[in-house]
Amino acid sequence: GLASVAESKACRLASHDLPIADCAASGASCLEPRCCKTFGEQCFMKDFTSAHCKPTCRESDGWSCEKLGPRICPACMPVQRTRPAVVIPTFERDLCKVVVMARSISKRDPHHLLGDVYLLWVSFEPAWKYKDQIDEARQAIEGAGVREFHLLDFSQQVKHMLCLYWSKDGSTCMHSQTGWVVQEALKLKIASVVHSEYYAVLDSKNAFMNDIQEDTFFGPCNQAKVTGQFRFDSMPMPHKQWYSKAAEILRVEVNPDLYWPTSITPALLHRRTVIELLEQIGEKPSPYSPCDGPLCKWFSMSATEFTLYHLFVAQRADRECIHMFQRPGAEERPNEPMSTVLWKGSGLKNNMETCLSVMQGAVKPLTFGVQSGSLARKEDDVEGQGEDARMMMQRTKDCLTHVYHHAGLLGSENTEAHNTSDFVSCVS
Repeated sequence: GLASVAESKACRLASHDLPIADCAASGASCLEPRCCKTFGEQCFMKDFTSAHCKPTCRESDGWSCEKLGPRICPACMPVQRTRPAVVIPTFERDLCKVVVMARSISKRDPHHLLGDVYLLWVSFEPAWKYKDQIDEARQAIEGAGVREFHLLDFSQQVKHMLCLYWSKDGSTCMHSQTGWVVQEALKLKIASVVHSEYYAVLDSKNAFMNDIQEDTFFGPCNQAKVTGQFRFDSMPMPHKQWYSKAAEILRVEVNPDLYWPTSITPALLHRRTVIELLEQIGEKPSPYSPCDGPLCKWFSMSATEFTLYHLFVAQRADRECIHMFQRPGAEERPNEPMSTVLWKGSGLKNNMETCLSVMQGAVKPLTFGVQSGSLARKEDDVEGQGEDARMMMQRTKDCLTHVYHHAGLLGSENTEAHNTSDFVSCVS
């Protein structure tokens, strides 16, 4: 029987309707079987003599893109695609970036594919002290009338965080939970608050630079995409360490055959699966008890919220019901990463070159941002000294101005009162 898929544009069969053992593997020739073993992939014609299995096809790349046979979906796939809620943890330092991020959501989601926005305030200071900037973000989100803005103030929870490690005599707290630990916990625990089936976790520093499309976050079988980048053996540090620690804690093996994403945003999480993860590890799901169980201690031991989640999902027998793990190159978008960031540890030259690649169109990321402190000159850094360093710094700032202007994010109701130097300071 046919699997019911809302908004279906092509015939898609459920897995039990076809002997998929005889179908072609991902990326392999499918000219003879005319079907693909990997759920969600389609057999596409390249020319009259070749056809290969992949999720999508673009005629501009020299393919005819004629479909051979059906696209096979798991029988347990989501019946329809829902609008994922958006979750953004932040605090006072990044409020200016949050306003830019909010503007980018409204501007770069023309089809209204994202749902309500939840701003998680994680600070020792109460949110009401920053009402004006938060209201500016609220207006940017709600102005179009297609989504709601929710502010959740966790300042009281941050103030009363429990100590992780005490001195031997019990008199001194040797290590307490920091703001980033609480942020990581809240990214998972917010699952008990949002109402959508999935939710997208974003970083306040990374704004949308390009339009969100129907296939940006979801595959053709309505599963949320997990865009893999590395097999575990070749994963760079510190991400490999984060996965190793998470696997040790969860007592699972890191599947060597899967391609794993690095622990960065944007990340799409399945709400009910997150709650199941929290319950299984003995962690209270309520975000108003951010460290009520082992979670925060694990974060201080190098596990991360996303490595825990992806490992938990990957070992489930029903993972293909909710997520589509993709290998690198599965889609014809090698120059369209989900995120490009100027990192503090990358150095002036690397950051300048990264920004220029975005400005010149060589790289077209979905989101782009600057880690705080990335443009700060360090006197003990060779790149931070001399005329060349000043030139690179200025060129990077000019580049940032161009990138955000091209994305339509430089201007706002009150940007005329700011110069470009103020804007660069805001986003960096």
